[in-house]
Amino acid sequence: MLDISIEEKLRAYVGEMLIVGFRGFEVNPGDPVARDIQKNHLGGVILFDWDAVNKKYIRNIQNPEQVIKLATQLKALTSKTLLISIDQEGGLVQRFKPRWGFPDFPSAEGLAKASAKDGNIIYNTSKKMAGVLKAHGVNFNFAPVADVNVNPANPVLGIHHRVFSANPIEVTNMSQQFIDGHRAENVLTSIKHFPGHGSSTTDSHLGFADVSTTWTPDELIPFQKMIEDNRVDTIMVSHVLNSNIDPELPASLSYKTMTTLLREKMGYQGVIVTDDLQMGAIAQNYTVEKAIVLTIQGGADILIFGNTLIYDADLVPKIQAVVLKAVANGDLTLERLEKSYKRIQTLKQTLK
Repeated sequence: MLDISIEEKLRAYVGEMLIVGFRGFEVNPGDPVARDIQKNHLGGVILFDWDAVNKKYIRNIQNPEQVIKLATQLKALTSKTLLISIDQEGGLVQRFKPRWGFPDFPSAEGLAKASAKDGNIIYNTSKKMAGVLKAHGVNFNFAPVADVNVNPANPVLGIHHRVFSANPIEVTNMSQQFIDGHRAENVLTSIKHFPGHGSSTTDSHLGFADVSTTWTPDELIPFQKMIEDNRVDTIMVSHVLNSNIDPELPASLSYKTMTTLLREKMGYQGVIVTDDLQMGAIAQNYTVEKAIVLTIQGGADILIFGNTLIYDADLVPKIQAVVLKAVANGDLTLERLEKSYKRIQTLKQTLK
């Protein structure tokens, strides 16, 4: 049994390490998300418009006024900084859609093409996008895509115009402009999908995406350059299997990827975020308990559970129980969790 004071500290650390999706256009006192923020120390939420379980647009986004009210309700639940996150890349991937009354933003590929005529368009568009996010209570955007467009027929990136370029230097420069636009509005970003998803031939939402024979080290260039240039708020690690780096585990669960490569070899000391741990690549191959322990052992700081591909109202306390058990049996340590907690607090300080 863990000491009660240590157990409460662990629960606080784990809560801060989670970004979890929830249901509702508004927050009421008895809602699970209100309980999790107030009692389970939940550090962040993610907004969706589409609920994949119900297969309906009945999630968190109806119209701009409703989103402002929702974000206000969420922030009122805690005196701490709450990360309110979203996937808002532009193009196909934007949860704030014109159909809900929001501006329409072009895809990364569209911005790249337009930048040939207007060198400021990526920065200006990104700043406008971040301004919309900030005005509606969102302070963390899971963008830009820093993958290199190695395979234009890539079913999750290339065919959906989500990538800036097939040239890693162009990807770097355009990603930096996107990040700078968001920083001008004090909205956090996350470059994705480390160590490179651009060469994949399958979709990690649906199952394992093995890039071992298609990936090249050039796909690390945008990440390395932005780390060196101090342009990184967070890095999102993908679920791709890349045997060049780790022959056994997907990147999001891999110590060799997150710690040996990203932290030790590439020098990154900031926050590492996982892609949604309920995606098929993970959910079909690992139990939730195993995935949680492996990703924390591997070096992840923030674990995303979109809670839309699979919905569980009690997900947060269940995850905390998994981690407490792992600490009790020696699979995880208080010190390891404290490192992530401190990185997250440092990141949140930039929003104040």
